Amino acid sequence: MSELTIIDMHCHLQRDTAHGQEMRDYFLGPHLVKPGSTNLGTLTEFQELMAACGISGMNALMLTWSGRYFRHGLYTLSDDPAEHEAGERELRTRISRRITENNDWAASAAGKNPEVTYFAGVNPVVMGAEAAAAEVERQHAQGALGVKLSPADIGTPGSDPVYFPIYEYCVAHDYPVLTETGGHNPACRPAGFTGALAMYPN
Repeated sequence: MSELTIIDMHCHLQRDTAHGQEMRDYFLGPHLVKPGSTNLGTLTEFQELMAACGISGMNALMLTWSGRYFRHGLYTLSDDPAEHEAGERELRTRISRRITENNDWAASAAGKNPEVTYFAGVNPVVMGAEAAAAEVERQHAQGALGVKLSPADIGTPGSDPVYFPIYEYCVAHDYPVLTETGGHNPACRPAGFTGALAMYPN
């Protein structure tokens, strides 16, 4: 029997231990991951696990928890309407920068490690629909194999028109989208993609 090639297509790779601790303690804990757990999702950790388990390659899904950053960040803004508006713009800018920095880091990691590929993450609600589509195009040029969308974190179902510029780019370039369906979050229910599938059957 020939050797079996195993590729893990769903890895949430973290840039460093600080990012891993943030994921574990703020986003996933305590209901999904035990506080203080040693697994942080760094590249070195993944490579060690791959070697131990005989996994040939990994595909990182660069999910930046941008929706939660944005929703929680809104609580910190001034109640003064003018200051609130300015603060929200600045918040969107900072979160968008973190999204692009995470994607760029993944592009660099994939370029240096042939066993690593990645799907770029975007949030059209925070970034804006056209800016998110532009980031998809930019990451495609840098080597991303597809797009990662997380409606639960983004906060709107897959048929929301805010996604349409992304879908249009992906259809035009035969570029895959990986998203989530199911679970308890209403934004992730399969029916929430019905309109998008009708408009973009390919």
